[in-house]
Amino acid sequence: MAGLTIWQMVLTEGARLKKEQLDREIGRLKDPTERANLGHTYSKLMMFMAEDIERALKIAAQQPYVL
Repeated sequence: MAGLTIWQMVLTEGARLKKEQLDREIGRLKDPTERANLGHTYSKLMMFMAEDIERALKIAAQQPYVL
């Protein structure tokens, strides 16, 4: 799994398609300031969510699985 991003490892097909759609829609915004601001916010959101997923996986690995 070396080289895979957390997103490549965990996203379902539907989530991946929606992520790509949002990327495209932000890129199509006519106002460059709005496009830049939303692009930056989106990028930061993805970064923070990836960190949260990695943290959750580490926590889950340390706890026994209970049904």
